Amino acid sequence: MKQKPIIAVFFAFLSIFLLSTPIGHAAPGDRIVDEGEFFTNQEIQELQQLFNDQSYAYYLKTVPDLNGENIARFADDELRSLPQGAVLIVLAKEEQEIYISTRNDRIDQRKIEEVTSSFPAYAQRGDFSGGVKEVVQQIEGSFFGSIFSSASTFSKETLFVIVGAIVVVLSFPVTLGHQVYHIILERRRFRDLSNKWATLEQSLYAPYNEVDERIKLSAGKTSENLDAIKNGLWSLIEEVKAYRGSLHYPIRLFKRKQMKKMLKKINSKLKETKGRFNELKARIDELKQLEKEVSANLKQGKSRLQSIHQQVTSWQQEKEWPLQQLQHCYEEANNLLEQAEKHDHSLDYVASHHYAEKAEKQINQLEKDIQTMAKHEEAVHTLEKIQQQVWTDIDQQVKDENLLLPDADPYQSVNDAVDYIAGIREHFWQGDVPGFQEQYDQFQQLLQKGQRTVDQLLELRDGTAVEMNQIRSTIPATEELDQLFAEQMERLQPMFEGLHFDDLPNRYQKMIEHAHDIKKRLFTIEEDLAVNVQQYHRAGQRMNEAKQVFRQYKQEHRECFGRYDQLQQQLSNIKQRVQTAADNLNKSVKTAEAEQLPIAAATVTVVDVQQQLNEIDVQIKQPPLNIHDLETESKQLERDALQLKREVSQWRKQKKQATAELEKVQESYRSFGMSGGLTMHSYRRDFKRSTDTVQIAIDNGSYAEAMADIRHAKGIIREMEKEYRRIQQQKQRDRLRNSSTKGAGASWGNSNSKGGGAKW
Repeated sequence: MKQKPIIAVFFAFLSIFLLSTPIGHAAPGDRIVDEGEFFTNQEIQELQQLFNDQSYAYYLKTVPDLNGENIARFADDELRSLPQGAVLIVLAKEEQEIYISTRNDRIDQRKIEEVTSSFPAYAQRGDFSGGVKEVVQQIEGSFFGSIFSSASTFSKETLFVIVGAIVVVLSFPVTLGHQVYHIILERRRFRDLSNKWATLEQSLYAPYNEVDERIKLSAGKTSENLDAIKNGLWSLIEEVKAYRGSLHYPIRLFKRKQMKKMLKKINSKLKETKGRFNELKARIDELKQLEKEVSANLKQGKSRLQSIHQQVTSWQQEKEWPLQQLQHCYEEANNLLEQAEKHDHSLDYVASHHYAEKAEKQINQLEKDIQTMAKHEEAVHTLEKIQQQVWTDIDQQVKDENLLLPDADPYQSVNDAVDYIAGIREHFWQGDVPGFQEQYDQFQQLLQKGQRTVDQLLELRDGTAVEMNQIRSTIPATEELDQLFAEQMERLQPMFEGLHFDDLPNRYQKMIEHAHDIKKRLFTIEEDLAVNVQQYHRAGQRMNEAKQVFRQYKQEHRECFGRYDQLQQQLSNIKQRVQTAADNLNKSVKTAEAEQLPIAAATVTVVDVQQQLNEIDVQIKQPPLNIHDLETESKQLERDALQLKREVSQWRKQKKQATAELEKVQESYRSFGMSGGLTMHSYRRDFKRSTDTVQIAIDNGSYAEAMADIRHAKGIIREMEKEYRRIQQQKQRDRLRNSSTKGAGASWGNSNSKGGGAKW
């Protein structure tokens, strides 16, 4: 009894081994050769995966055409280079045929014929991938039934397998079914894991190589240790490879728990690998962005520093400025930029960015200092100008008014202000802004004090002069009055000598009293003033009449010049239109001569346009000008030249189109000839005659006739293709009648259609 489980297990292993040996799995690799370009890359991957999961070893080959060879013979020749038991599916694009060839005893001829008959329906819809999948599924559906029905007698090997299976089923039915179920389940999990790993490899290696190359360039000097992240990522990849390499199908029956743990561990490592890779890629993207910012900052900083250096150098040559402190700031900013550039070359972008920011702050401070010094220098120059102007004004006013300066001398205030300028300059050279501002305010106060002293003197003097003028204005101009006024002024003159602020009001009051005495004695001669007023009014009327005449003259003058400007503008427009017409004419003639266009067939002749150009040019140079006629002629000339340019451009396009169409037709003819279709001599003569006619029409400028002849040549090529296809299909049917090779095929073209089969 103890030996019964051992025997059952032995027969179970033996049966599994024997059942699995006849299944012809091929070695891993490409089983699909798509020379006929039937499938997309995605469809090829799906078919490759489908072939790997099937019982038979399937192979698929597509060709654009068979070059006249029988498809059965072609498939049998290809099958000889494939492993024993392989199933080869051949698709021919030009012949629109499918053929299945195999030497596997489990697939009979009747099954091949049934399978191939279902493919044309998919091919006519353009679903070649679906048709191949349908063929494979039908063949697989007959696999288990064909194990027992493919031969009339059992071989010893088959009989032994059946006996072993019966013993195992009778001994351990539940255990065997459970083990087989888990084998299938673990095999599926292993396949899913392999697919995940292949997908990860495609999305991982190319970006990983880019990251690795950047790490090599950085020489390990990146701000964070990317090399450590890279090594951790690589160790994870190697660990997943090791786990995957330890799993091979078939899996031992009694290692399911270890298999489950290993699969979980691999899935966990794959997730961790993706996370590490995303982290590394994100960090590299940050470094790339930082690299762009650092490069831009370095370029801007160098440009600004160079501008500052040129400005400071020019000031050293022209002005005596205190530039020592500026030179120190400049050297510090330059050193910071050099440090940033050094770290940028070593790809340490974080440190480079840090130094670049410090350099930018230093440059901003340097520019601010330069602006402050320029402002101070301008203030000093302003002070000097103000001092000079105030001195000149005070001196001029004293001289003009014959003022006797009081004890508060305004010149003394101005001299004190001059002394302050020296102190202001000293604060400026030392860069002492508060001291500079204080000295500047005191300077302004001294200047204002000097000006107020002069204003007080002028106010007193002007008050006296106004009062005297009022008295004098009421007195008629007579000899007696002039004599009397002179006598009184002689009496008042001593009062102005030795004028000081202390006794000025008393003397001024006495002068006013004497003036009123003069006024009382002169009231008797006021009548003479009326005569003088009438004469003044008559003179004013004549002056108004003269002003009115002058205004009329100015108005006529403006109108005349306005008309002249208008005529000049019109003449300029006419010249511009004539020049445009001449340019269009010359361009049209040159284009027609260079490309041999039929310019003589234009609606507007070149001679007429040239003659109009010459006539307008003569009229412009020989005044008087008839502006209206010139405008009309120039507009018509411009339209004619533009029309000629349009026609030449249209001929050019038509010639280019006709030449291109002729080249396409000739290329189609040559391609058809390379495929062996130029055996029909009558068509060749018609095509040659048609293309010669097209070329002659193009040379003569008859582009409409050329396009018509091109359409005729295309019709000849279509007739040749139809005739050639009909002949080839007839030859193919003749070869199929003589073929006796095992296998079957089907054509999805409509061979009954007149002139050739239908295309899918």
